[in-house]
Amino acid sequence: MKVHDAWARLAELASTRHGVFTRKQASAAGLSAKRLRAAVNDGRFRRPLSDVFVMTSHPPSFKQRCTIASATGGAISHASAAAIHRLDGFVGPRQQQVHVSFPRGHRRAMPSGFVVHTWSNTSWRDVVEVNGIRCTSIARTLAQLGLTESRQAVELALDSALRHGASARWIEKTAGSLQRSGPTGIRVLQEIIADPARSGALAESVLETIVERSIADVRLPQPARQYQLAVGSGVRRFDLAFPDARLAIEAHSRRFHFGRAADESDNLRDLEVAAAGWEILYITWGMAHSPELFMRFLIQTYQRRRRLLALAACAS
Repeated sequence: MKVHDAWARLAELASTRHGVFTRKQASAAGLSAKRLRAAVNDGRFRRPLSDVFVMTSHPPSFKQRCTIASATGGAISHASAAAIHRLDGFVGPRQQQVHVSFPRGHRRAMPSGFVVHTWSNTSWRDVVEVNGIRCTSIARTLAQLGLTESRQAVELALDSALRHGASARWIEKTAGSLQRSGPTGIRVLQEIIADPARSGALAESVLETIVERSIADVRLPQPARQYQLAVGSGVRRFDLAFPDARLAIEAHSRRFHFGRAADESDNLRDLEVAAAGWEILYITWGMAHSPELFMRFLIQTYQRRRRLLALAACAS
């Protein structure tokens, strides 16, 4: 009965950690090293590391690999931490390798599929626990990302973090505290933060950011983000706008524009906006990633509307 209780305690613990537990946790539950070896030989457990075990009843997953690395005393970091924090651009099947950081002088060998880094904590806020997984904080993760990811990926992640409530001051302060010689991703984050083109409201979706990049053309002025237009029923907000041409752009994603009710709402809004003298262009994921045709129509529409507004001003 005692052994049965020990197995039950261990199974309950592992079930909250994607099937992962350590030798120390098994001992605390009442299981001897001999019983652990027998369970590995029987195929009930597998042992990715000498002191870390996984119950084979739990299917392999990205979070399970993160839990394995976390169980060694490391902190999940870089792109893997961005995925744990669910930052835009890092959620989904692309996460194959697991990045893990260890304190300098305590680097540990890891099996295939893990990328090992070393680091120095600068604050107690550098490490957090998310669903049982130790990982770098959002601020520290953003500071690290530039070392392994593109500037565009870091910017998307930064916008995502800020949109979901992360403190801009905390992120900037964290980056400033990590200045050191040698390869670092901090400079990428600092350049993004200091970019004057980022002034104004935050982009509210990955698609919107892609839209803004796709229309960066010398024949067009810098569009306004989250532009608000006062109409009869209240305030209408556009993803991007060219106020001088009374032209708006909406990032049209099926996630937010889908179904009869959504179509009806969009149509009523378009009529109300048209009555106010504005025009809306919609751009989808496909057009955003291959924007040549959309860009041609956008420039033509912008120039046409500028001419019409100029003629109307002269006539009045």
